This record gives sequence, C-alpha cells and structure tokens, in this order.
Amino acid sequence: MKDRNKLHNWIPFEIKKAIIDCKCPTCNESLDTKRVNLIGIKQHSEGQVVLHLECTCRCGKKLEISLKKKKSVEQLCYMILEEIEKDRRIETVRRRFPREFAEMKESEVTSFLKDLRKVKFHEDFMKLIGSEEYVEDQESHANESKD
Repeated sequence: MKDRNKLHNWIPFEIKKAIIDCKCPTCNESLDTKRVNLIGIKQHSEGQVVLHLECTCRCGKKLEISLKKKKSVEQLCYMILEEIEKDRRIETVRRRFPREFAEMKESEVTSFLKDLRKVKFHEDFMKLIGSEEYVEDQESHANESKD
C-alpha cells in the first residue's frame, strides 16, 4: 500500500504504540499507524490533555480514538514537531547521498562486525567508522608534533 500521507512518520513512538494497542470493534484487528488521518490535541479546563486521532481500519471502518496524556499541550506539540524535523533531516540526507544509505549486504555486515570485535580503543573505533573527528584529531596531533 502506497502511503497517502506522511502523517504516520511524524507520530511519536509512544503514541504509535498506543494506536497499535487499539483494536477495531468491527474486525478486532490492531490499528495501523499508516492509516492515521488526523491528529488533534485538546486541553480541558482542568488541565487534562487529550490526544484525538482519526484512523481508518483495514476493514474500512473509520475510528476516533482519544488518548489521555500526562504531558502538556506544548510537550505533545514539540514531540510531533521533533518527529517532523527528524523526518526532514533523514529525507534531506537520503536525497544528497542516495548510494551511501543503501542496504548493507550480509557479507559487509559480517565483515564489519568481525573488524568491530577487534577494536580495543576508542581511536580504533573512530578510525574503523571513518569519523571526521578522528581525521581532524590525527591532523592536529601531526601538526603539534612538528612544532
């Protein structure tokens, strides 16, 4: 199923878990976070925060879910905004470096894990993963030793 929207990508993990824990009263199936159509946040006069979700079950039934949260409206909004920002950063990186984020082959994973087991020091680990910090650190040490 092709995603109709990206809303499910922006739902914080703890809310995704609560959605999956809900069951459709018609077919008794767990709900799918990819089928969330609407997210709303409401704060009642006594300060209680309720998260309203509208989902469509696989069987086609539209459901409304209300989740009482202990967080404030601002905290819930920030959680969602953080997920949106994380998704945007990931998409930007994938567009800029499409080949570098391809799946690793099983042999590459095995080889990496084998090399990782040999690592005894932090510097060796940084070198293994090709960290820029390691390269910069090595260059600064080389310059210090020349002085």
